[in-house]
Parts: sequence; C-alpha cells; structure tokens
Amino acid sequence: MAKFFTECCSGTSDAVSGSFAFLPPLRHSKQQVTDVDLKSERYDTPEEAEARRRCTERKAREAAEAKEAAVRESQRLQRLQQEESRLSEVATRSSHRKQFRSDHQSELERVEEEMRRDRVDAQRRKEIETLEAKQLEAFLEKHMFMDINEKKMGVRGWRYPLHFAVLELDVEVVRLLLKAGARTSVKSTSGSTPLDKARRLSTRGTTGCARIVALLEEAHVR
Repeated sequence: MAKFFTECCSGTSDAVSGSFAFLPPLRHSKQQVTDVDLKSERYDTPEEAEARRRCTERKAREAAEAKEAAVRESQRLQRLQQEESRLSEVATRSSHRKQFRSDHQSELERVEEEMRRDRVDAQRRKEIETLEAKQLEAFLEKHMFMDINEKKMGVRGWRYPLHFAVLELDVEVVRLLLKAGARTSVKSTSGSTPLDKARRLSTRGTTGCARIVALLEEAHVR
C-alpha cells in the first residue's frame, strides 16, 4: 500500500496512469474564476439582507400609500359627480331655469377650480417628495450607506446616517432622515446617540445645532 501511494504521488504507477487516463485535462480559465467569484457574491451579509428587507418594506409602504391616495381621489370624483347629478335634478324641477343655469355653471366652475387646485397641489407635493428622495439618496451614497438605519464601521468605530448628518450640521438631511423613519435611539461605538452628539456640539456654540437638537428631541418624544 505504501509503495502504491509513493507511486501515485510520483506518477510512476501504471495503475494510476491507467485509472486517470480518461479524465480530461484540467483547464483553469478566467471564466471559471469569474463564475466562482459571482457565486460567492450571491450571498448577502446579514446587514445587506436587512437593508434589502427594509427597502422592500419601504417600497411596499409607498405602493400602499399611493393606492390609498388613488382610492380617495376616486371617491372624491365620485362625490363630485353625484353633486353634479343632484344639481341637474334640481334644475329640472326649478321654475327659474335661467337663474338655475347660471348658478349651476358657477358651481361647475367652482368644482373645476377646486379640482385644478387639487391637481396642482398633488403635483407640487410629488415634486417636493422627488427632490427630497434624491437629496436623501445622494447623502446615503456619499457615505456609502444602503439604508437610513444601516450601521457603518469606520476608523473611529461604527456610526449611523443620523450621526453623520449631525456632525455635518446638515439640518435638512436630519429632517429628511427622521421623516423617512431613521431611529433616534441608535448609538455609536462611544455609546452616543445622534441627540447626544448634537447637544455636545450645541454647548460649544456651533451654528445650526439648536435646530438639529429640536428636531431630534421632537422625534425622540414621538
């Protein structure tokens, strides 16, 4: 057995040569390495999986909100149509048709103006939400975060997006993070919450900290 093993290692054994003669030569190609690398990248880390889950939940929540808004709009239009029908029925029973037509026209114009204002307001809200989403996305990409509550390890330990926004004294980003659901209870490696850091900066007289502290305190109470 020892002799056979020695011959196997040295490649002198006829039995070994014959047994493995049918095997095709191994080919180490760049494609195989790439395939392995790709397979290894298919598994998410727990942080990535959590971020992906939160992203999915956020999209589902936004879709549900959009659906509810569409239902409300449909109900509002239905009520307007019912009101128009009611006014039309009153017109048929009214002896003062001319005056009624004038009143009816005024009502329709009022309704149309109301609908126009509603459309303008809805469009304005949509534009604002789009701009805010882009601003928040740019901030997260700048600091290489995938989610508003993702923990990031750096040279000084781990921090969260809210910590970075506070340190940068970015009042608007702090507001957008809180609006998007960022947690105020998260702590850095030193055990400081975003509110702790904002208060320390405020005691030093740093400009802009008072507004950030107020936003964080209000969110913390909620």
